[in-house]
Amino acid sequence: MPVVDIASLEQFDQLTKASIPVIIDFTAAWCGPCRTMSPIFDQASNKGTPNVIFAKVDIDAHNDIAQKNNIRSVPNFMIFQGGVKRQEKLGANAATIDQLVALAAAGYQFPINAATRAISQTVIINFSTQTTVNSRRKILCFDLRSIYCSKTFKEFESSHKATP
Repeated sequence: MPVVDIASLEQFDQLTKASIPVIIDFTAAWCGPCRTMSPIFDQASNKGTPNVIFAKVDIDAHNDIAQKNNIRSVPNFMIFQGGVKRQEKLGANAATIDQLVALAAAGYQFPINAATRAISQTVIINFSTQTTVNSRRKILCFDLRSIYCSKTFKEFESSHKATP
């Protein structure tokens, strides 16, 4: 499937609301690493990955889309599904594209968005600073890849220093 060049904010909004994953490459013509990653992204889109849409946004031509998504550096790759940003990877690394395509193609459900993760981290910090919490209480901890695991408070406390 060829890469879709997003031409407007309306097209971006419509595309990202799709029920299937949409991998978007935020790029710029002046960016050397973006020019390096562009053919790799194009190759990934031409592999015939089912149920995945590939798209590009030129941040200079579509500053409104870049602002809406807080693009501060390029290349920046994001997966959207159902109108929600599900994953974000920065930098010129071919493995990044492979990882995103593999997640999207496998039908990964992306259970956690950034807002949920931030709230959960706040709860964990609150748990880790309390001394009266039962050591057998189960809590959720989130790692940097947005994958969660269940640990006892004692296990969590021993692997993470409490923050004041």
